[in-house]
This record gives sequence, C-alpha cells and structure tokens, in this order.
Amino acid sequence: MKWMFGEKRKYVVTDDLGGSRLDLVMVELERGLSRQYLQKLIKDKRLKSGNKVMKASQIVRSGQVIVVDYPPTTKTEMEPVPMPLTIVYEDSDLVVVDKEPGMVVHPGVQGQFLGKTLVNAMLAHVGEGLAAIGGVLRPGIVHRLDKDTSGLIVVAKNDFTHQELSKQFRHRKVEKYYMALVCGTMSMKHGLIDFPIGRSQKNRKLMAIDGIRSREARTEYWLEKQLKIGNEKYSLLKIKLHSGRTHQIRVHFSAIGHPLVGDRQYGRKAVNNFFENKFSLKRQFLHSFRLKLVQPKTKKTIDLSVNLPSDLQLVMTGMEEC
Repeated sequence: MKWMFGEKRKYVVTDDLGGSRLDLVMVELERGLSRQYLQKLIKDKRLKSGNKVMKASQIVRSGQVIVVDYPPTTKTEMEPVPMPLTIVYEDSDLVVVDKEPGMVVHPGVQGQFLGKTLVNAMLAHVGEGLAAIGGVLRPGIVHRLDKDTSGLIVVAKNDFTHQELSKQFRHRKVEKYYMALVCGTMSMKHGLIDFPIGRSQKNRKLMAIDGIRSREARTEYWLEKQLKIGNEKYSLLKIKLHSGRTHQIRVHFSAIGHPLVGDRQYGRKAVNNFFENKFSLKRQFLHSFRLKLVQPKTKKTIDLSVNLPSDLQLVMTGMEEC
C-alpha cells in the first residue's frame, strides 16, 4: 500500500513495537519518511488513536491503530545554491551524484549547514523538480552518506520516484558497495558481520552493537588487498551493506577490532594522526563506489561505479602490498 499525501493512512502497532513511545514506533512503521518529518506531524496533532490526538512520548500497545492525516506536499523552503557536482547519471526522474567528502547531504533539524548541503546544490541543478515528500529540509533525499564518506548517492526528482526508491531500499533491493581501509590483517578473505546496531548508551550521538533499541544489521566484506606501511598492516576491503543503519560499516568493523583508518569517532587516534600527518587524510577511508537499483518507471537496472577520490588514491600510492 502506498501512502498518499493529502490523505489519511492507518497503521497497526506490531507486537515487537508494543510498549514503546509513539515517535519511535512511527519511525519503524513508516521508514519512507524522515524522523524529523514524522515528529513534526505529531507536533502538528496529525496523529490520532480513536478520536484522541496522540503525543510523541505516548506509549502505544500492540494492535493499537494509529491514523495519520498527511498534509498535502508543499514546495521546499530550502534555497538553491550553485555548487560543483559530479553527476554520474541523470534522467527525468532521478539523479546519481558522486558526492565529495566534506559535503553534508541535508541540513540538521536546527538548521546546521544550511546553504552548504547536497540538497542546496541539487535545487540549483534541477530547480523546483525535487521530490517534496522528503520534508522541508531534505527534499528528494532517499538515503544518505555521512559528511566525510564520499561516493554515490541517488536523489529523487519527483514524489513517485521517491516513494518507489524508498520501497527498494526498505526491501533491500538496492545494492550498495563500499571500499574501506581498516586496521590490521583480516583473518578471513570473505565474511559477514551480523551484529544489531542501536543508539549508544554512553554517547547518544554515536551508535553501538549493544545500543538502545538495536536493530538487525548485516555487513558483508571481501578482502581486496593486504597492505602495509612501515611495520603496520592494513586491509583494503570491498563491502556490501545488507541493511542501512547509521554508521553501520564504521561500527561493525570497530566492533570486530578492525576500525576504519581515519575514523575520528570509532577509530584509533594514533592511526588517524599518522595518516593525517603522512597523507593529509582528515576523514575516514570510506567510499561508496557502486550503486545498483531499478529505475522506478522504466524498470531498467541502473548499475554505476566510480573510482576512489584523490585523497584516498593518495593514501593507496603510499602503501605497499603484502
């Protein structure tokens, strides 16, 4: 069932979500919309159970019916800002960009990075043709990459494409591959990391495998090269995501003792400092190099790949293969 804006939609709380807060439950029941947008709907009193308006902190029960009164979509309030973009693919429905490191995908809910994001750049590139249902702060955005992760990201130009691509991501139909450089020597050439990920209990800005309300997360990897610099060894990996949790790759490899080189949140300070001094690397060595999806209207497969950006290539040229 597709949700249509300007209409009402019913949701039934599943057994595993019973006993949780309304705002957390809605994030699980409607993954096609951002958490910020859903919270705004609650604040605007657009969620009811029976005839009673619901609050974000309200505890819901298994089997409870929630009715959401979706408002009509409106034009985005974000301003277009011309910026250099590397367009890898574009048609009348979507754009695939090779995002440079340091570019934020969309502004924060408090307006952080406003005017400096991929959304601003896309508005300048396509005009008013971005999908509105991503919300005021992130029109067209179907998925995201961390600020310091480079590589392929798809942006929807219309609401139909946004809905259909969201469905592909939700049902794991989109294939996403990354290249990463991690500390140490991998014990296996191919493996699958299967640890649930949730919000860290120690630092709510971070994620952890033993986190709050952990959800299933699976990361598959292949060893591409064993590298060394000096006496230290590193592993270049090809990685495929089978789920889309926040910081998933970074959390998973840190959890198994092989954190990403350059990762300031989950990595090793001494390693990060060495690579910054040696190669001027100021971010995690992580690049989304391949994206495979189905064009929602034509049903044709789009399979795109890009090379490592210059800062990561520089690191590779300074290392020896074991």
